Amino acid sequence: MAASRLRSIGAANPAAAASRSDEEQLLDNLRAGKITRAEYYDAMVELGLAHLQGRVPADQLDVVRERMREEIETNPVLIRMVADATGESTSR
Repeated sequence: MAASRLRSIGAANPAAAASRSDEEQLLDNLRAGKITRAEYYDAMVELGLAHLQGRVPADQLDVVRERMREEIETNPVLIRMVADATGESTSR
């Protein structure tokens, strides 16, 4: 029973694959210096909120956007993950 649930969780989802591709492209652009870290953060927040567009009032979406952006910039774990992914040092 648990094995069947694991298989269903791991099933390929075309929407998830497209999203992952967008994320990989953004990371490649960041690594190549085509976008700044701030632009990368903004784009990742927008990708994360895409599924809420049209479902959540704009003013509420703005609040969530601001909180997500703040979290990305200040959470040491997230900062480290981006630095590791790009090969950058976390010291600023």
